[in-house]
Amino acid sequence: MRLNEDTILQTSSFRLVPYRPEHVLKYNEWMQDETLLYLTCSDQLTLEEEYKNQEEWRLDPSKLTFIICDGREGGLLDGMCGDVNAFLKQIDPDEAEDYRVSAAPLENPLYAELEVMIALPSARRRGLAGRCLLIFMHYMLQHLPKIVVFGAKITNDNEASMKLFYKLGFKLYKDMPVFEQVELRASASELRGTLRQLWFDLEASEVVAPRL
Repeated sequence: MRLNEDTILQTSSFRLVPYRPEHVLKYNEWMQDETLLYLTCSDQLTLEEEYKNQEEWRLDPSKLTFIICDGREGGLLDGMCGDVNAFLKQIDPDEAEDYRVSAAPLENPLYAELEVMIALPSARRRGLAGRCLLIFMHYMLQHLPKIVVFGAKITNDNEASMKLFYKLGFKLYKDMPVFEQVELRASASELRGTLRQLWFDLEASEVVAPRL
């Protein structure tokens, strides 16, 4: 999605930066790890395929991604330690009714499926993934107001991700035994206040990303 191609979400402790070609080499190195591939349900790509994938993500209106960089200050590559993504799709208005709080009719409501990955072990177990998700969701609700529900599909043995999303207020929506996954969901309207408060608490802001 081109929405964030020139946007950095800067907070007091981390930055979310647009996924650029300059990130691809390091990202592709991460995604040779079989455990990361399994936990993120990803296919192993060659470096050339990853460059194509980066460009496709930049242009696809249904996909949104940021690279996670540790630390408040730094360039687009400094502190690179993971990524956070969303896959957007329209959902049936009748289904969206379950998540609506206003009487206004819903037109083309959206579902946002979330993924987050902290690739560097040194950046894990610090609450970084959860804070990144919350800032990411706030940004999406500011710019994509038709989102009515967030979701996550998690493999049954990924206990860390399961605990993370439950802690953020997601609830079990569907068990998918064929895929050995569960789907968790959370209403955008119910999260909105929490997201807004965290945005202020972390001194978050949108800044223009420099061109390398």
